[in-house]
Amino acid sequence: MKNSDDLCFLPAWRLSEMRATGEISCAEITGAYLSRIAKLDSKLNSYVEVFTEEASAAAAALDGARDGRNRS
Repeated sequence: MKNSDDLCFLPAWRLSEMRATGEISCAEITGAYLSRIAKLDSKLNSYVEVFTEEASAAAAALDGARDGRNRS
């Protein structure tokens, strides 16, 4: 698997393709972006608020749905 920073520079179509083939999960993609936000936002101040828990829960739900588990 790629470095998590590398994931943030892939085009959306490639991330979608990787997820569809099981090469990566939504949780991994979301985690990469959340890590990058945590690392850089103190310098950039790009976000007013980051919903880390909500984003992680949504990613886990999508992964669960893909695996046949209930989303709720």
